[in-house]
Amino acid sequence: ATYGRANLPSTPMQDVLHGAFASDFEDEMSARYVAYAEHEANEAPNGKHRIKMTKAEQMRVRARKMAEAPPRILRPRDPFRHLSPRMQLQPLSAREKTEVEEAAVAAPGEGERTQLA
Repeated sequence: ATYGRANLPSTPMQDVLHGAFASDFEDEMSARYVAYAEHEANEAPNGKHRIKMTKAEQMRVRARKMAEAPPRILRPRDPFRHLSPRMQLQPLSAREKTEVEEAAVAAPGEGERTQLA
């Protein structure tokens, strides 16, 4: 019922016989692979990929790492560790007395600084 009008374009038989459609498709696919390789080289250097996770998944991973890690011993740091004492206490035993005297002989002038002004 077309009455003289062409309803379908004719197939270009020369292109089909020479494989023009196949070569065009192969060129397009090779260009896609090249673009994909460039994108991967820019997005994931050293071959590492970042995996997107939900918050719940991140919490599960963090909890698993905490459970596997040995517990850390938390010790409070002494804020006065760099200060020297101002008062010299009397030694409790004879041995401690000799140690204090040896320290005073080794560092003369320390006794004067320990007295309060």
